[in-house]
Amino acid sequence: MMWRAILGAAVLLVSASAACGYGTERWQVKTGTDRDARSVTNLPKPTSIAELTSIVAPAHPDARRNSRFPPTELTTFQVMGTLKGIKREVDDDYHIVIADPANPRMTMIVEAP
Repeated sequence: MMWRAILGAAVLLVSASAACGYGTERWQVKTGTDRDARSVTNLPKPTSIAELTSIVAPAHPDARRNSRFPPTELTTFQVMGTLKGIKREVDDDYHIVIADPANPRMTMIVEAP
């Protein structure tokens, strides 16, 4: 059960940023120290890996290096997944691979600081 809490926290911090491929360049958003962090809704919205991976990445992510892209990055998501792997990256974050329990071929990478 503990890994589910960890994954939930990771999704809270990064929500859509995993799909955008952010690294240290959006570190404030990733760690929740950006100027919009207080605007994030704390009540989790249940979702699926399929729904999260369908989110379209912003055209110009560098336009908001220290602020979030609403509404996605102001939303806390709750997702069920099977932990497939964790890898520490050179930009000092962790890539956490999770798979959809109903469709193990559907995976996503969650980034966590």
